[in-house]
Amino acid sequence: MWLNFLWLGLVILTYMIIMYFVAVKKVDFSIVDVAYGIGFILLSLSALIFSSNFSFNHLIPVILVSLWGVRLAWHVYKRNKKKGIEDIRYQNMRKNWQPHPNRSAFFKVFLFQGMVIYIITFSIMYYITFESEGTLHWFSYIGLVIWIVGYFFEVVGDAQLKKFIANPENKGHIIQTGLWRYTRHPNYFGEATMWWGLFFFTLPVNFPLSLIAIISPLWITILLLFISGVPLLEKHYEGNEEYEEYKKHTSKFFPLPRKK
Repeated sequence: MWLNFLWLGLVILTYMIIMYFVAVKKVDFSIVDVAYGIGFILLSLSALIFSSNFSFNHLIPVILVSLWGVRLAWHVYKRNKKKGIEDIRYQNMRKNWQPHPNRSAFFKVFLFQGMVIYIITFSIMYYITFESEGTLHWFSYIGLVIWIVGYFFEVVGDAQLKKFIANPENKGHIIQTGLWRYTRHPNYFGEATMWWGLFFFTLPVNFPLSLIAIISPLWITILLLFISGVPLLEKHYEGNEEYEEYKKHTSKFFPLPRKK
């Protein structure tokens, strides 16, 4: 069974290599952001196929990952299409990685993203590979509730932000209503929460060995909270008077009552 994890590693490696060549041909590294969401679906479905077990309890986490992955990929695709050009982050990378931007992007962007996808999806791959009871454990129901809470925060948070930005009167201002009243990053909190929910599916499968799967929710939480998500946005608004005031009253990540 552990051999499946090697094959799944080759699946995501092949996928990211293909996406790399597509990006090089189109001269647009930001394709990797769309590929990111689809990568989770690909790995989850591949794990399901390799296990040859299509029972209901195996399908549920795959469906949940697919709902999240499709929504994320579509959201990024629409954003990139609206811009019409390569994301500014990758434009800067091209400049910094001269004279071999493609070679640098292969290792620092595409292979790295593939590794991230593999680590975050590990709990799902573990669950599908080793779960054999054929029925849902009560931990699964807890996980499902946690996942729904996370999905709510991500979807509703994004929708509220989109509506806020669409209003010309809000130009130059910071959203502080709805879920954004309780956390400065409801969408990132929701994303991390969903993966903690999926980990609960895995927890009772060959416990305590299943504890190794905690790497999935831990990694995405660390990634969002300390590396690529929250820190980048916080830095972007650094020095903004309205945002600095917003920070005094609103929790950074976990939803909490607004401070006076």
